[in-house]
Formats: sequence, structure tokens, C-alpha cells
Amino acid sequence: ALRAAYENEENGRTYAGLEALCREKGCSMQTATLVATAQAPFQCIPITAVNTVEQMADVAAAIRILSE
Repeated sequence: ALRAAYENEENGRTYAGLEALCREKGCSMQTATLVATAQAPFQCIPITAVNTVEQMADVAAAIRILSE
């Protein structure tokens, strides 16, 4: 049931776009996902938590990309 709900063309295009952003900006998928969520066409405030220095760097990278 979950596969049918999430494995579809629209999500495939979204994933491809996130992969392209990762290549373009040299960032992680977490960073790309935060950027995409923050730029959604509706009011959205991404809330995230980190457990490692690397995850904090991903969040900081998202903020830098959004500031460009």
C-alpha cells in the first residue's frame, strides 16, 4: 500500500529534481530536501533536528543556498 501511494511519476520527478540540485550545488539529499521544502508554493517552515556535526552542516548549507 505504501509503495502504491509514494512510488509514482510525480514523486519520481521530485526525486530527480532533488538529485539535480545535489549535483548542481554539491550538497546532500538532506540539504536539497530542506531547500525544496522551504521553497514550497505554500506556507511552510521546515523544522529539523540534528544528531551529528555533519547533519548540522547540511542544515547550514540549506540556509546558504536559500540565501543565494
